[in-house]
Amino acid sequence: MSDEVLSDAIRDVWTGLSGNHGLVDLPGVPLPQYEGRIPDRLTAAEWHVLFDRVGYLSYEDARGESTTCERPTTLYRYAEHGGEIGWAWTVSAEAAAVFEDEFDDAVRPGCIWMVTDVDPDRLLAHFHSTPRPGDDSENEYVFEPSASEINHVRSGRGCNFV
Repeated sequence: MSDEVLSDAIRDVWTGLSGNHGLVDLPGVPLPQYEGRIPDRLTAAEWHVLFDRVGYLSYEDARGESTTCERPTTLYRYAEHGGEIGWAWTVSAEAAAVFEDEFDDAVRPGCIWMVTDVDPDRLLAHFHSTPRPGDDSENEYVFEPSASEINHVRSGRGCNFV
């Protein structure tokens, strides 16, 4: 498989199949079910092999075109306690807060988490869409922080941070 085909496959799988449980097999994250079947997840090491082969990916989802965007040094994530170590991050606390009830009818009991001083060379990908009137836009950075890098920003409606 060429690097170009692999890049497109990574983008399509990451942005199209992630659901609300993610694609990276992380401890403490429940496995999703699709039509009664639990799909296999790739380990963090397996995802790293794929990203390492193709290098940093930056795609605009709507057209699938590769674009060059600024790489932020501060990232945010909305997640339940224990889910803050995930790989999907965005550029503002407000954008992260959207995920409090993005994938479910109920409010997810989570918090907004932040990582500062991000080394841009550690970013694996940027998947985004151009904002259009009335549409939500995706602005996801794929990043694997260590637990010691993550700080609590604020609690969501269903979260009591201790």
